[in-house]
Amino acid sequence: MFNRIYEFKLKPTNAQVVTFEEWLEQCRRVYNYSLAERKDWVNSRKCQINACSIIFSPNAVSSEGCISRKYPPQAQVRPVPSA
Repeated sequence: MFNRIYEFKLKPTNAQVVTFEEWLEQCRRVYNYSLAERKDWVNSRKCQINACSIIFSPNAVSSEGCISRKYPPQAQVRPVPSA
């Protein structure tokens, strides 16, 4: 089976260039806005290492009063039996 690849070079008119630039500008703004929202969301759930307030996120608070971060248990190292 053969795959044919065609390449085309666009030669837009000045009006089309303006339209494309407007589209790209809108895409950039939407991306930056959503990125800022995501960063704000992450920053709103951060706390200091030594102390946390329940004010941050009452849904994700552990008994210590900080955002619970559950990590998988580490495997215990066992000594190799000598032969």
